[in-house]
Amino acid sequence: MPPQAPLTVTWTRPAELLDVIDWNWQKFSVDVGFHTKRRVLIKTGRGVYRSPEETRRLIEGWYESHTDLVIRTTPTSHISGDLRYTATVQGKSKVTGQRDDLLRCIDAATQKHKPAKEPKPLEVLEVDWTFPAAMTRLVDGDTQEFQADAGFHTDRVITMRLLGVNCPETKGSSRPAGLAASEFSRQWYETHTDLVIQTRKDVRHSTDAFRRYLVTVEGQCLTTGIRENLAQSLLGAHHAVPFMVEA
Repeated sequence: MPPQAPLTVTWTRPAELLDVIDWNWQKFSVDVGFHTKRRVLIKTGRGVYRSPEETRRLIEGWYESHTDLVIRTTPTSHISGDLRYTATVQGKSKVTGQRDDLLRCIDAATQKHKPAKEPKPLEVLEVDWTFPAAMTRLVDGDTQEFQADAGFHTDRVITMRLLGVNCPETKGSSRPAGLAASEFSRQWYETHTDLVIQTRKDVRHSTDAFRRYLVTVEGQCLTTGIRENLAQSLLGAHHAVPFMVEA
């Protein structure tokens, strides 16, 4: 298995618009991963536009003309029982097929009186399924239970299996090797912190035959400070063999 770039959590998730509250706030159903959706309020505006009602109409029109919405966000506040977040919102234009940024489009439409500036290149948001996590139960060398922070104040405790490797079973003739692999994984978790897990984006292949999520697990070594991949560590220590699931 070739070396991988460090995993980075960006809270970039697919979303569905439920309602435009006003020029500043919208309600979304956000796919936080693990087949879980969360309804949240998203703040997309900044400052004060010269006409909030005009801006609201522009925002409603933008959503009508765009599909495949993606949002990137960080938590901001918890008010009156509603979870509220600031966010960047992007969608694919039904006319051009290009990815557009909501706020950039609204800025351009409401500030025509200002001198035109050369816009910065648009960073197209890609949905990512990376999550901070804590290992809560070791099943065996390649199967563990995690508490994953799915974002939007949503935690999930789920049993997951390492993607790309296969460890010996802890039963039958392979029991000694299986126990050794389990002990290796246990020590790996004890010596690594800041765990990040990544699930597969393709829902059809995100779980195995036992409905366990297939994940990549990465953590920072307490000794070296280097980010390391558990599956690669198991392979390097000869406690696992490569195992590729069907593409």
